[in-house]
Amino acid sequence: MSCIFWNCQGLGGPLTIHVIGDLLRRFNPSLVFLSETKATQVLIEKLKRRWNLFGLAVDKVGKSGGLAFFWKKKIHVDLISFSSHHIDVEVHSQHDNLIWRCTWFYGYPEHENKPKSWDLLRTLHNHRSFPWMIGGDFNEILSNSEKEGGLARLPYQIEAFREILDVCNLSDIGYEGYPFTWTNKREHPNTIRSRLDRACANYEWISIFPDAKALHLPFPGSDHIPIMVALQREPRVNKRKLCRPFRFEAMWIGRGECEDIIRQTWGENVTSEPMEDLIWKRNECRIALTKWMKYKLRLFGLN
Repeated sequence: MSCIFWNCQGLGGPLTIHVIGDLLRRFNPSLVFLSETKATQVLIEKLKRRWNLFGLAVDKVGKSGGLAFFWKKKIHVDLISFSSHHIDVEVHSQHDNLIWRCTWFYGYPEHENKPKSWDLLRTLHNHRSFPWMIGGDFNEILSNSEKEGGLARLPYQIEAFREILDVCNLSDIGYEGYPFTWTNKREHPNTIRSRLDRACANYEWISIFPDAKALHLPFPGSDHIPIMVALQREPRVNKRKLCRPFRFEAMWIGRGECEDIIRQTWGENVTSEPMEDLIWKRNECRIALTKWMKYKLRLFGLN
């Protein structure tokens, strides 16, 4: 199973619809989320029939906004809630009777409205406790290393995003591909690039999908790039382990692979980095070690 999400900057043009159709044919995703559709319900209904998918949409506000969520007819999806900035669903896997939560998110782009984004995330977190993945355009970065060009983000702005992810027990699942997901498309030296789009998940979801990865798909014609989350779920899941907190095992100390993971995650010059960056790297290191541990257990048939 895979999911694709994209801030498509409007479904009005035939090129955008052609690109989405190409993504569907090429990657065959089970779930597709589009933000900034600027579309009417009539257009969404036409696209559902054209792509042979189920779907639902949140109307645009004026000439901007709009969300759309499509899914394959063989996937069972239950709607939990929606607004002009999110669509929250339960996904039921008929193959293994697994239920997990998927939230599609579009953060407020205006600086003065950022607290509304974080309040919405807090509300969503308090709603249900399933294994949870959330993806979309958060309109914020977690570090100035996720930005190129323009003025640096102020520390308090970055910290507010980090803090709400910690409150919600969410961690970025990482990515492969080009490091930035948005550009202002201006000529050098006025070019700005940022990683505004991402997928995050709680520990329970990562335990079920330890090999999940977000792939940044190349598409030079838009401000944002599409992102595909490939789940690559393990064939067996020990449900008793889903809620077990992360613990560093003493026996890992003697393993060279474990040391390499820690060095790669933390880097060589950790003492010169701001404290908030070091704190965030703790979560990245935890995810990397969790995935390594799951891989080792699979090799020996222990999970």
